[in-house]
Amino acid sequence: MKNARTKPGFLGIALAIVATLALTGCQCFQADSNAAPAPTRVKAAEPTTNVHDGMMVVSRALPTYDMDTSAVLLESASPVEVMVGQEFPYTISATNLTDYTLVDVVVTEMIKDPLHLKGSAPQAQMSGAQAAWNLGSLEAGETKTITTSLAASAPGQHKHCASVTYRQIMCQTVTVVAPELKLTKDMPDMVLICNDIPVTLVASNTGTGTIKNVTVTDTLPSGLLTTDGKQQVSFTIPQLDSGESETMTFTAKAQRTGTFKNVASANSAAGLTADASATVVVRQPILTIDKTGTEEQYAGRPVSYKIVVANTGDADAKDLVITDQLPAGVTLLSASQGGLAAADGTVSWKVSSLPPGKSVTVGATVRADRIGLLENVASAKANCAKLVIDKAVTKVVGVPAVLLEVVDVEDPISVGDTETYVITVTNQGTADDTNIVITCTLEDTQSYVSSSGATTGRVAGQTVTFAPLAALGPKQQATWKVVVKAEKAGDVRFKVNMTTDILGRPVEETEATNQY
Repeated sequence: MKNARTKPGFLGIALAIVATLALTGCQCFQADSNAAPAPTRVKAAEPTTNVHDGMMVVSRALPTYDMDTSAVLLESASPVEVMVGQEFPYTISATNLTDYTLVDVVVTEMIKDPLHLKGSAPQAQMSGAQAAWNLGSLEAGETKTITTSLAASAPGQHKHCASVTYRQIMCQTVTVVAPELKLTKDMPDMVLICNDIPVTLVASNTGTGTIKNVTVTDTLPSGLLTTDGKQQVSFTIPQLDSGESETMTFTAKAQRTGTFKNVASANSAAGLTADASATVVVRQPILTIDKTGTEEQYAGRPVSYKIVVANTGDADAKDLVITDQLPAGVTLLSASQGGLAAADGTVSWKVSSLPPGKSVTVGATVRADRIGLLENVASAKANCAKLVIDKAVTKVVGVPAVLLEVVDVEDPISVGDTETYVITVTNQGTADDTNIVITCTLEDTQSYVSSSGATTGRVAGQTVTFAPLAALGPKQQATWKVVVKAEKAGDVRFKVNMTTDILGRPVEETEATNQY
């Protein structure tokens, strides 16, 4: 027969300890102050027991014993068999089977002789044979595990039971939001006074929640108006959700130059406020023009004009055009700086840009073809600059050039015959000559017969004096005649003297006649 082999320890008897859980559950509803109805009695189901790798795992769902309707799943695990006096591991796990938080979760274990608790994590609170572990709260689906070590002082099957208590709460969620109103403002940093000023306002909710009934107001500073003449604009936004923005635009116009700070504000029905500001500098090119020219010139001679245009403003005068309107009766001889002549008698100069504090000088030379006052008007204009005008007046005078001619019609003549002298005065100049007086002197070999012509003659002895001719225009002629009788033979001289207002000295002319 085979030898029997005895197992060592505790009289060779193996100690089998079956860890059977006595599980209980307690429901506490914090949210309802009324007493809950008595729970329906449910027949206890046997705990589920599984053995794996020498470990016995016992589990039970509480309080309904059904995983789908219970709140807590308790599981314990210990070796299937241990020896007397041998410390062995023992774990208890509590799992929240609900979708909400369980609070004040307490697991208790009755540990009676011959079983003894050697240690645990977390530390147990002992009350006689009862060990208690306060697990605090269990979030939905959360598991917390108690790790202990036990030892048995006697062989046999020793039952130790675990239980769990908890409070089940009902929660209501209150959403707390923090909406934040933000306002931004944008407009150009600089504009010319003739340009529109686009203004953009953006109201935003940069917080959480909804902002209702937002009013955005922009009061323009003095010197700015909207294009339709308003000092203030206002917009209403019914609702701004979190992360949402509303853009508002309008157009302003400057009434003068300067620096303008513009502040806009936003207010909601709930008292939220926001401000935004922007600054625009309004500038303007300001032109001045100074035209000078020859003050007096003779007809047919050159007349020069100079035009100086300056920018006294604070912005570039772009697309500057200078125009010189030439008067009638002149002929353009030249234009400086590339001036261009047009068929309508204007000369123009184009300058792409004239910076502030700078000037440009142009000029033109003309020939005065008529006598009188020449009024020459020049103008300058540029983008966003007012038209400026100046003029120069030139007095054009003429030069009278009077020619005196005397001829005898018959030469020679016999004594007793008559001779006719023709006196012609021609103005070869460019101006009138006035008070033209013709005086004729006869030698004693001749006698006066008659006189005629542009003015009436008067005889005194051997002198014939014609009444003054008031004026003789350029290229005009005046003629006088004197008829005499030859009294004696000889070489005779017929003298004519002419004076005018222009001539400083008399002009004399002599005509020789042979009398036989």
